[in-house]
Amino acid sequence: MGFLTKVPDDLNYIVVECAIKRFNRKGNEGMASYAQEGETISYGNLLDEFMDDIVAYKENEKSKCVPRRGVMTVI
Repeated sequence: MGFLTKVPDDLNYIVVECAIKRFNRKGNEGMASYAQEGETISYGNLLDEFMDDIVAYKENEKSKCVPRRGVMTVI
């Protein structure tokens, strides 16, 4: 998404969902895998399930941009 200063309103729900997932990780909820003796815990990427929505939003925004056409004169 580049460098945004504000999350678009259409994608605000992703922030809420990721915050909930991060909070739940304080316990052992949402683990992808766990090992006992070597104490290995791994989690999935928070944004994986939202990537389709993010890509669709970016494509929609890109389609709204109208390319500028003009004339350039070099002297």
